[in-house]
Amino acid sequence: MSDIRDYQVDHLLLLVGSNPVPNAVAGKLLTTTTHYYEAQVLHGRVPNAVAGKLLTTTAGTITLIHSADGLDLAERLQSWFVRAGYSDANVGLEEIKESDALSVSKCVQDVLDGYKSQVLEERKRGSNTANKVGTVRVGLNYTGGTKVMSVHAYLALKSWIENKDREAIFNRHPVFSYLDARTLQMRFEQVGERAPISFYVGREVNISIRDLLELHNWEPVIPPITEPVLPESATALLAIHSDLKKTEIWTKWRHDKLFQGDGSSQAIPWPNLPELQEAMSKELGQHDSQFLNLTTAKGSGCKDESELRKWASGAWLESAVLLALQNCAQELHLGECCMDIKPKVRGYPGDELFQFDVATIRGYQLFAFSCTTDSGRKGLLKQKLFEADVRARQMGGDEARTALVCCAEPKTVNALEVEMRRDVVLKGRIRVFGREHLANLTEHIKKWIIEQSGDRK
Repeated sequence: MSDIRDYQVDHLLLLVGSNPVPNAVAGKLLTTTTHYYEAQVLHGRVPNAVAGKLLTTTAGTITLIHSADGLDLAERLQSWFVRAGYSDANVGLEEIKESDALSVSKCVQDVLDGYKSQVLEERKRGSNTANKVGTVRVGLNYTGGTKVMSVHAYLALKSWIENKDREAIFNRHPVFSYLDARTLQMRFEQVGERAPISFYVGREVNISIRDLLELHNWEPVIPPITEPVLPESATALLAIHSDLKKTEIWTKWRHDKLFQGDGSSQAIPWPNLPELQEAMSKELGQHDSQFLNLTTAKGSGCKDESELRKWASGAWLESAVLLALQNCAQELHLGECCMDIKPKVRGYPGDELFQFDVATIRGYQLFAFSCTTDSGRKGLLKQKLFEADVRARQMGGDEARTALVCCAEPKTVNALEVEMRRDVVLKGRIRVFGREHLANLTEHIKKWIIEQSGDRK
């Protein structure tokens, strides 16, 4: 049975576009490092009979072809590949004029001619790192870059392969590939007798949220929070907000008791919601107390009275969503699950560029969640969802998915999704979870992530 490793190449040309995710994924999947093979042998995944051959295989070379405007991004990709185990010498940068066909063609031709000379020289020297197979394969992944870059890089490589001279040592069949953001599949074109084929790669390359930030030259203003605040109480509030009457009890208690007057009273009655009182009194260390003592209200991530008030004002929903993700993280193979992600430009003072309330990543696919306890203002809900979707794609590429978790009624949820699909996005890329989903939020989120991950295993 065919494996994506059958399509790995000795030299990969990557066209750098506006988002680094496709380049990072393609580079990792379509080339190798000796570190990769050593790890496979170490863990018993490679038979001893072939271990020697694998360990003497030339490590993959990557050339990042970029425009002048894309230099910074190309340099960050280069650093990322080096941290991932590639040698500095094996990740090169080449600048082209992105809208100039001749510039693109000449760049690709020069890179390939240089690579050919390098391989020939290695064989003359009998280098231990020289490829022993007798041929080398050159690949082009054209997911990134402009249309001009894609078309003319493709034609240049195809022409170079077809017009090899007597000393030609390269496989006549180049490997052309494209990473499909909709299906998370790496697609390979038909070349010669080799039929076109696709592989699902959604879980083959793990990119962390910190990786995504660094690739964009961002850094978090504060470390993202990985532990939910008062998680049992947040879960109880999810169930309460699925019931309109109970929601009204909570809202009235919060207004009349928690935020009453000038806030001078430090002992207030518990909310008349037994399931919430039990959870809150336990998590705040006041299980035997008849009243909620605000002065000593701390525990499970809540440090003091001010944090409790902030949590009660709506931040509890972020904790509830984070907990829902953590509950299905192992089953869904999720990486980091965190909340309160606030990136800013690395090395520069100033406020955050934007905020993700909650986010997780599966392989290299980002799932971003915007949270609000608002229930009826469709315009506000749409604005929050639209902004979150724009930022998610800015950070995670077209593979990213966005959800809004709110307290809206089903009619509002449906209308909002219809409008977003009509005005902004393709079906499925965004999701709205409203009041009807809150009581069983983990299952609803899990179902959506499975649908959007494209993983049918």
